[in-house]
Amino acid sequence: MNKAAIISILLLMLGLSCARAGELIGIKTDTGFLLLNQDPGNYFSIEIQASEMPALGHFIVGKNQLQITSTLVSDFLDDPTDVNDARAVLEKHAESEKAYIEKNVVHAPLALKSHYENGSLYWTAKGSKSEFRVCTTLHNQTVTMLSAIILDSASAEAVLIMQQNAWATLNFRDTPWSVSEIEALSNRYRSKH
Repeated sequence: MNKAAIISILLLMLGLSCARAGELIGIKTDTGFLLLNQDPGNYFSIEIQASEMPALGHFIVGKNQLQITSTLVSDFLDDPTDVNDARAVLEKHAESEKAYIEKNVVHAPLALKSHYENGSLYWTAKGSKSEFRVCTTLHNQTVTMLSAIILDSASAEAVLIMQQNAWATLNFRDTPWSVSEIEALSNRYRSKH
């Protein structure tokens, strides 16, 4: 039996305190969710303080949304070797995401602003009815991003604080979590409930 099958069976046995979709594993904690990414070459954990996770990696705050995703550099650059600076890669990714959102989501132009700090690019794409605030970082030729989709300005501050707090917990590692590590994490958080 392969590792993915073993992990899937284990997660089914762990019940509702732990969920899995694709290579992302979610474990319920007292303050929200611990997400473990098992995507080869892009292993990371991040803690999101949210009461609900309607879909794995998606969170709702009022009418606003928070989402964690990753994409390979080769998905948005024809020749990833052309750009060898992390900041330049993240800026190209922001431009690519902005173009995608304009064409497929809002069907209107967005203004893009960004700044680079401590290995992360923070960018905002703002239109007349919506705003996208995104934190991105590059690890092993993969861009990981935590996106806040602001549809209601009344609860915008809450989702932005959630995004900032979560981004501060992002940790990469060199190896995937083993079945026993996942089980131990799930048991640790389950015992607190």
